[in-house]
Amino acid sequence: MPLHLFNQVDFSLTILALGLSFLLYRKAARNSLPSYPPGPKGLPLLGNLLDIPVGSECAAYDRWCKEFGSDIIYLRVGGNGMVVLNSLEAIGDLLEKRSSTFSSRPRMPMTIEMMGCDWIFAILPYGRAWKERRRLFTQYFHPSRVVDYHGSQTKFVQSMLPRLLDHPEDFLSILQYAISGLGLSLAYGIPIQRENDPYIALAEETIRNIGDAALPTNFLVNLVPALQYVPDFVPGAGFKKKARAWKARADAFLVEPFLAAMKAINSGEARPSFVSETMGDTVLKFNSEEAPTPEQKAIMDAAATALAGASDTTLASIKSFFAAMLCFPDAQRKGQEELDRVLQGRLPTFEDEASLPYINAIVKEVIRWATVTPVAVPHTSDEDDIYKGYFIPKGSIILPNIWALLRDENRYGPDTSAFIPERFLKDGELNPDIVDPATIAFGYGRRECPGKHIALSYLFMSVATVLATFKISEELEENGVPIPPKIEWHSGVISDKEHTLLISSFELGSDIIYLRVGGNGMVVLNSLEAIDDLLVKRSATFSSRPRMPMPIELMGCEWSFSLLPYGRAWRDRRRLFIQYFHPSQVKNYHTSETKFAQSMLPRLLDNPEDFWSTLQYAVSGIALSVTYGIPIQREGDPYIALAEETIRNLGDAALPTNFWVNLVPSLKYIPEFIPGAGFKKKAREWKAGTDAFLTEPFLASIQAMDSGTARPSFVSSALGDTPPQLSGEQGPTPREKLIMDVAATAYGGASETTLAVIRSFFVAMLCFPEVQKKGQEELDRVARGRLPGFQDEGSLPYICAIVKEVIRWATVTPIALPHTSDEDYIYRGYFIPKDSLIIPNMWALLRDEKRYGHDTSAFRPERFLKDGKIDPDVIDPQTIAFGYGRRECPGKHIALSYLFISIATVLSTFDISEALDENGSPIPPKVEWHSGVVREPARFKCTIRPRSDEAVKLIRGLDVELK
Repeated sequence: MPLHLFNQVDFSLTILALGLSFLLYRKAARNSLPSYPPGPKGLPLLGNLLDIPVGSECAAYDRWCKEFGSDIIYLRVGGNGMVVLNSLEAIGDLLEKRSSTFSSRPRMPMTIEMMGCDWIFAILPYGRAWKERRRLFTQYFHPSRVVDYHGSQTKFVQSMLPRLLDHPEDFLSILQYAISGLGLSLAYGIPIQRENDPYIALAEETIRNIGDAALPTNFLVNLVPALQYVPDFVPGAGFKKKARAWKARADAFLVEPFLAAMKAINSGEARPSFVSETMGDTVLKFNSEEAPTPEQKAIMDAAATALAGASDTTLASIKSFFAAMLCFPDAQRKGQEELDRVLQGRLPTFEDEASLPYINAIVKEVIRWATVTPVAVPHTSDEDDIYKGYFIPKGSIILPNIWALLRDENRYGPDTSAFIPERFLKDGELNPDIVDPATIAFGYGRRECPGKHIALSYLFMSVATVLATFKISEELEENGVPIPPKIEWHSGVISDKEHTLLISSFELGSDIIYLRVGGNGMVVLNSLEAIDDLLVKRSATFSSRPRMPMPIELMGCEWSFSLLPYGRAWRDRRRLFIQYFHPSQVKNYHTSETKFAQSMLPRLLDNPEDFWSTLQYAVSGIALSVTYGIPIQREGDPYIALAEETIRNLGDAALPTNFWVNLVPSLKYIPEFIPGAGFKKKAREWKAGTDAFLTEPFLASIQAMDSGTARPSFVSSALGDTPPQLSGEQGPTPREKLIMDVAATAYGGASETTLAVIRSFFVAMLCFPEVQKKGQEELDRVARGRLPGFQDEGSLPYICAIVKEVIRWATVTPIALPHTSDEDYIYRGYFIPKDSLIIPNMWALLRDEKRYGHDTSAFRPERFLKDGKIDPDVIDPQTIAFGYGRRECPGKHIALSYLFISIATVLSTFDISEALDENGSPIPPKVEWHSGVVREPARFKCTIRPRSDEAVKLIRGLDVELK
């Protein structure tokens, strides 16, 4: 070999070795790390998404912390790790004492990168740009200068009074006018118009747009940043047009007040402001025709942030105060009595603050009770960290649960849902022992709100001035009767509806709920009635499937007709499947099913520790035999290995949380060099495996038919007397492709859900030995020393009950494959939009205590029995677990019969018990569950022993050859 080639190879091998060593090191290091903080396991497919109730997330976080006995919990939503902090101790330890690690912000592509709102330093990541802007803000709006702003605050608060007197019905816009006017004055020193001020309107629009853009559930580009590279013409890329339109308004919000301030300063009309002071002498050098210098840009950004903050959270607090006075008139009355005693007929000033403890208590209670930011703006972790023995990975989203902290009864006394200012008072004075809500509600560590002292002083003056002059009460009907206030919670802020303040609570009480995830509407069905009404009776509308770009379009798995949308291709394949695998022909497969169930026994006897692969060998063997008529190898069968790999890849590909291209189909158009486009390479690799899974067993079946060695099978029956003569160049005809697809679907289905149920049966027998004993006693009475057969099924009610309970208890498909709605529909007065995902919650249905009795988490076959027989009044779980309407599993009768014979055969010959340690002591069973498209147990250990010498003889006497 030439020397230069040798050096290249040597260098490449060295780099490869170093890379592998690094990966192995990282893997070993990660495996040695502590566990994540505790948290709910969540549901398959959706993770913790459905665990978090929309509208009461903070209450759920608080409840989980109590359930897990921890003030820090871990969730996973949309591929993002979330750490919820539920105590001041945890917040202090992480966000303050370790602020160098936990002071950054999560990436917000829609808001920052596409709308250009990097001027909002509150949402900037920790770094130089954030430091510069915060330093400018703090220099001018320093707490030591708060008195300097009292005159302006008093003026703008008092400006509300004439307008409230003349137009009380317009109070919401009056509140906004005053607070935005103050923000404009302090930040820019420019006057505002009494009506229709353009800057106030611009602020309102911009803040609303930014709020919408920052919500991950509104724009998936926040979760999938690569989406910003998708061309505009691609379907689903409309967010780019919206971002451009919103950017134009955000740019105007940033620039126009600043230019107006520059103009006012140059003309000598400007009042002292943040802009005039921080610009200083450089104002003479400012040229509006040129791009601002870095220093000028930082001033522009800080000024816009100041105005936005005043127009957002401070305004929400003022609205919340009006809501509190409406709903708790006793607090209003007490506050007014105090004001009357102190003011003696004049308006309040800041000099009165120390003499108004009850008004100060109202201010504190507004902050606590309203909680306008229930969860603080998220922090992120800049590196891996260990806290209280828990692992917090780099990039985790850190959520301080402000709502829970401000409702802690240990801190604020009983009935924290009520508005009680007295909780902050003792002997008529403010109680210094009660934690001030302002220390909780305005952020933490380096991210604490730098303008909170201005917000607090404005809130005090607003509360005191309004209560000194007005009474807030219910609206009146035409006949003068008060209208009780209607209370709702509106996205974490107080909103207005027909001039009624809406505040609070979350109750559903429905068997059908609607969620929005990543721009997709999801309707969850939680009762058989709703499922029957929609998926069975209205199957013409609700029988399709959602688009699945990763498995169907990128991996080419349209042969799996269970994933196909409703239409001709699906109907052709399902019809062909049913023609051969019709329920009326189920007895035709009993011999093969018995043979393969019995084939497990010698292998379990000789290699019980290898039971995991033995179960797969038998299930895949019956599927290969019935579908393709080809024998399997006793060891290392290539088709079984191919099925295992293909089903695993297909399951991974179909999970939306694994590949965002399933939720955002336009992602498939992005170039492969774009960061995050690695899924396209993976799809190509997986496609090669799925293509082999589709074609290789089919070609082997054709070859066996040509040689006369094939057994009767679906393929031989469907092809008839004229099997194809396929060459490497010749593709299949449409009919042959149809047969290939159905065969692969039949084989794949048996290799997936049926195997998961069989393995779950082994788990149940391990964990509930008394059930195993009862089943074996029944088998001994009926079989009397022989192996059971299908002729015994009617005499084995307890075994049949075990089969039903395995289906119910294991719930291998906790959430049925989603349906979709082909058109808009109204159900029970609810609107279900076209293309909504319809998700039947099988998990809930199979754990309904009204249907299956108490303790549905336990394995109790007796729930299906009455007087020693199957109770027909108890709903058979198979009517729930195998799908609905036109999408009901067409092969369920085969799965059920194989499940019966497998359970009866194994229990008649073997005991399943705990694994033993080196000393022969039983190891308590520990079983974990893997949740994907299919829920199944992870590989576990157990002891499998023949029940007796007679059982051994029975097994040795079997003549089962798998050919």
